[in-house]
Amino acid sequence: MQIKELTYLCILSVLSISLSAKPISHDIDSLIAPISEKATVGIMISDSTTGDILYQNQAGVYMQPASNMKIITAIAAYSTLAPSSPFQTTMQVVGKQTLDTLDGDIIVQGGGDPTLQDKDIDQFIQSLEDHNIKKIRGNILIQSNHFDNRIHIPGSVWEEVADCYAGPTSSLTLNNNCFTIKIHQENQKVLLDNPNPFQPIDNRIALENTCPNDFVPSSHHTVFTKNIHIDHNPFSYPQKLLGCLKKAEPAFDLRLSIRNPSEYFSHVLREKLLKAKIITTGRVKHINEHPSYKKVLWQETLTSPSLEDLLEDMLVFSNNRIANHLFKQIGFTYYGDQSSWESSEKAVLKALSQHGIVDEDASITDGAGLSRNNRVSAQFLHQCLQTAFQSPSLRKIIPLFAQPKQKGTLRYRLRQTKKPIYAKTGYLKGVISLAGYIDPYGPEPKTFAILINGS
Repeated sequence: MQIKELTYLCILSVLSISLSAKPISHDIDSLIAPISEKATVGIMISDSTTGDILYQNQAGVYMQPASNMKIITAIAAYSTLAPSSPFQTTMQVVGKQTLDTLDGDIIVQGGGDPTLQDKDIDQFIQSLEDHNIKKIRGNILIQSNHFDNRIHIPGSVWEEVADCYAGPTSSLTLNNNCFTIKIHQENQKVLLDNPNPFQPIDNRIALENTCPNDFVPSSHHTVFTKNIHIDHNPFSYPQKLLGCLKKAEPAFDLRLSIRNPSEYFSHVLREKLLKAKIITTGRVKHINEHPSYKKVLWQETLTSPSLEDLLEDMLVFSNNRIANHLFKQIGFTYYGDQSSWESSEKAVLKALSQHGIVDEDASITDGAGLSRNNRVSAQFLHQCLQTAFQSPSLRKIIPLFAQPKQKGTLRYRLRQTKKPIYAKTGYLKGVISLAGYIDPYGPEPKTFAILINGS
């Protein structure tokens, strides 16, 4: 049995044990013993109502939490950000309008919204049309310094840079900072259908009778199956996709990240102005400071979904993009423009300390858990969850967690557990984690955190 399968069997068994029975230590110890031979296992389980510790094993050891980091992000966000619409993107029209001509500029201010889509830019265009603007004698000014320009996650694997799940965290994000290419075969060749001309791709994928299996535990591949072996070079331009595709393999989609989000946003905005037949005589310029030299005629504001909706997407579907934008928005709330990964870590720790959650040795590098520099303990995760359970305001987070047989990451997992589970999953190469609540609305609710690092 593989370590991953054994781990989930262990988790299932641990959560199925009647924790009201005493003693339970021997039962759980025997379950984790096979895993402990190859990995470090940190566990803490408590009675949610009283806080009494029912079981712990290496709970104070610092490990990588993978997506369990999103629990920390959720609590800090809930304590810090506006509940109705924590992100806003604005378009200001400045200058003077004469008939259908604007003698002035359009200023777009990015607010870090991770949910902006094409239709939202259409709302900007519609606003110009509603005001009968058909010609702009000025510039399109793009201000994207809400967050700093370090858009990639520090401590992440470099091969992940072009993968959608590890996409950039940026002040202006459009279409999830991702696009989808279709890979298929035609006339004995591998072809790429790329809908994004802004980001060309150099196709180096070979069509073979069989693809060699050179997988080793330390390898990281963009796509790796029995018949497909694809890697990318994120530092080349055009971006290179290289590898092997077996003949007769069906077509499939590959999600890639946008290389330069701010430039991509500008490109889409220009295309939409052109399609709407709005003439612009100036240039698109990227600025760091808001100009105050012209009169603001009107402003159009795009608001994000509610914080609750964003947290549910992050916790149920493990949305990395939303997690890291919330992470940096927490930093912005405390420290203002140019929110960085470092300032956001300080802000998250400050937000947690307001609830008495303090760990000076924890390393919280990003909000999603993708950074390999993250280090937290099962005890720290447990403290976050236990505090949320006992705090009337934070307890609203609990129904936002994934549940077995429901939508999200637990839909097909832990379905044989005897009691309701509200939890967050986590997985990276060499990391499996699960933390949350057992029957939180029942008569004997339990709080648990399980971190496993190793083989």
